[in-house]
Amino acid sequence: MKLNSVVFKLFVGMATIVMILSLGSSMYVNSRVQANIENHIDEEVELIAESIKYSITPLLNADQTNLIHEVLNKFESYELVEGIRLYDPKGDVIYSSNKEEIGHRENIN
Repeated sequence: MKLNSVVFKLFVGMATIVMILSLGSSMYVNSRVQANIENHIDEEVELIAESIKYSITPLLNADQTNLIHEVLNKFESYELVEGIRLYDPKGDVIYSSNKEEIGHRENIN
């Protein structure tokens, strides 16, 4: 009877250790995957922002508002893009996916 009790306690102890190690390693892997996803999203956002900048800068210099809107509308159609805001140097919104934001000033520092 004592032998069964000791074996049972060892079994429960080992099972508990294995469960704790599994949970800990799963949490570590999950946090690493989440960090990698966040880094990937940040890189994608930066790439899209740079693409927009290089696409519309010549149009801004030529004051071609209609073409600027066409380019920005194309970028807005991307799945990852929720919205676009374009600011002037003073911080006034001169283009936005949300038309109500146009003309409002924001602190862009």
